[in-house]
Amino acid sequence: MSDTDNTENTAPTAKERVVAGAKKTAEVADKVTNTAEVANNAFGALKWIAIAVTAVVVLIIGWGGYNMVTKPVAAVSDAAGAVVETVSEGAGAIKDGTTSVLNRLQIATSDQSGLNRAAETAFPILFNMDATESDGMMESAFRTSNFMDSNGQVCKFSHDFGGGLLTVFAAADVDGHKTAASLGSKEDRLIRMVIRTENDDIMFNTQWDDTAEHWIMKWKRTTVSKPLSDKLAEARLINVLTAVPTNCGR
Repeated sequence: MSDTDNTENTAPTAKERVVAGAKKTAEVADKVTNTAEVANNAFGALKWIAIAVTAVVVLIIGWGGYNMVTKPVAAVSDAAGAVVETVSEGAGAIKDGTTSVLNRLQIATSDQSGLNRAAETAFPILFNMDATESDGMMESAFRTSNFMDSNGQVCKFSHDFGGGLLTVFAAADVDGHKTAASLGSKEDRLIRMVIRTENDDIMFNTQWDDTAEHWIMKWKRTTVSKPLSDKLAEARLINVLTAVPTNCGR
């Protein structure tokens, strides 16, 4: 038997080519999923794109027959594969960039025990305080924007940081901690604080780090330009926390 005959006998049928193409597309879906996980789910939707591609292939099989599908399946598989390669290249950069932003917002702690002590004292006071009324529509909008998870339990007081009295707001993230509190857990604890000056609103938070098991300090997530140095921000944040028992206690 000639080589030509062997080639003809072993050549895959149209059905086999379609099945192989569909398997390749399914493999692409798994690759997309793995890539998305590396990028902290930034591209999670791509998995569904790949799944949709597979579904389209199946529909075309039923509608037009095996011969019409062979080339489209190969083309779709190659295109999806190219998307995976592009996402793979960008995923690492996105993850690194996100980490960099989060690190920039974190305020270094020079006195961990002092921060822990002040936050542990302030949090239950803010978490258990009664709801308070806003002073007008402007303040109501301000509180809604900055303390939306506090259930109205926002403490407002005046404090002198060395340059005259300034208005201060402090509130616990009540909604976020409710479930953990009901289970006797210290997780999901967060205190939001705002110092209102003539030119800027100084916004920062302190929250319980479940992994490190201590409190950390951060600028508000939307902070673009820091109005204070991290060192001064740490001092003022501690000032606010230590003033909570006197100004927010029942």
